[in-house]
Amino acid sequence: MNKQLKNIFGLITVGFLPYLINFLILPLYSHYLTPADFGLIGLAMACMMVGSTLSNLQLPGALSRIYFDYEGETRKKYVSSVINGSFLISLVFIVFYLLLSDAITDLVFKSSEYVNLFHTVLIMLLFNLTNLSFERLLINQQKGSAILVRSLVCQGISITSGIYFIIYCKFGVQGFLYSQALYYISMTIVSFLIIRKEYRFTIDINYLLESLTYSFPLIFHAIGGVVFMYSSVFFIENMLSLSALGVFFIADKFSQVIKALVNSLNNVIMPIFNRLSVISDYKGKAFLEKLIPIWFLLILLIVLHFSFFAELFIKNYITGDYGGVFIPLFLMSSAYIFRGFYCFSSAPLFFKKFTGVIPKITILTGVLSLVFNYILIKLYGLSGASFAILASFFCSFVLAYYFSGKAYRITFSFLKNVKILGLVLVTSLIPLLFINIENIVVLSIFSTVIISVTLFTLFYFNVFELKENSVLVRELV
Repeated sequence: MNKQLKNIFGLITVGFLPYLINFLILPLYSHYLTPADFGLIGLAMACMMVGSTLSNLQLPGALSRIYFDYEGETRKKYVSSVINGSFLISLVFIVFYLLLSDAITDLVFKSSEYVNLFHTVLIMLLFNLTNLSFERLLINQQKGSAILVRSLVCQGISITSGIYFIIYCKFGVQGFLYSQALYYISMTIVSFLIIRKEYRFTIDINYLLESLTYSFPLIFHAIGGVVFMYSSVFFIENMLSLSALGVFFIADKFSQVIKALVNSLNNVIMPIFNRLSVISDYKGKAFLEKLIPIWFLLILLIVLHFSFFAELFIKNYITGDYGGVFIPLFLMSSAYIFRGFYCFSSAPLFFKKFTGVIPKITILTGVLSLVFNYILIKLYGLSGASFAILASFFCSFVLAYYFSGKAYRITFSFLKNVKILGLVLVTSLIPLLFINIENIVVLSIFSTVIISVTLFTLFYFNVFELKENSVLVRELV
């Protein structure tokens, strides 16, 4: 297997791994954690994600682009300055949050009795922020195999510690967070061991200022992103119940398999786009435009079949009352299609360093998300919350497509994508709706056959020019 294929395999596998493990571990945990417990976990994880938007000033984001402007020892000094600067800035924010522990706990959890949960969240946050720089460096270097090995080791630690703290010690929600803290700590340690030869104990203020010029606008981008990703959690807590939030958490956990697939493919695609765009804008643009119909077909098929599979899995193996989970699961999974479209549309903005435009997109989307969540949750409960997420992702894509005109627009063949959607609905959704399969093995075989036959037929007969596009993509890469 050549280096490129190893990188693709490693990044896609490592993206899937944490969420596929949910299929193994959540049924076990559900015997010891109630829907309300899962609701508390959802709040804690949302709290960590909110903290991650500001606490490192988004410095690791600069590595995605500026990394390619340097070479050799200069690149190592630049990367090390970002890593060290990001860690020190994160540490200052963590101390600040620690001083405000009681107030933040009352605000988020509606009770100061959960302050220990918040302290564990701060440990998770510090090591997650530290690992983000390592993660971005490894992705830029296309070290997919190393990332896969790291993930296997750290997931093993997470599972082992989770079983110990939740099942043996019966620590409940706190035990789950302990296992997550150990996961992020081990990720940071293993990541550092992998990149240690690239690391220098130095901080160059000029490199930091250059990175902050790129990354500072991304803070508002991240805040807007977290608002439209996690505002549903806080609306559900206030307007519904912790148990309802637990159902939402389970649906979200399973839908994140699709998120992992989209993000993993993005981690493979964007470095190739950046490399081709350094040669010429035309090559980068052509690469994405030929790839998008292939990507859309694949993701759409997986979203449809996975949603039915996950619902049946939850019904058969997750202990507790999680009725009505299908609609939130399906809508949230579908939302990540527009997440992918957003990444394609905004790629020229990131490459051309027009990061000042990005916050406009996410802040506008965040405001719309608040409106969507309030109205739709009030009207339709959990289904409304998931539809609000779908609508928010769609808006982010539309806005990214509009603002990308400041650089150049990636052309979407919308008519072709509509035809692909229609074909998939006929060949996949209709059979899944009308053939009631209750056995998970039979459903898996059925879905595999449908997906395989659909892909083979469309590519073999070059329907929608898919075969031709795939050849052109390979030639560009």
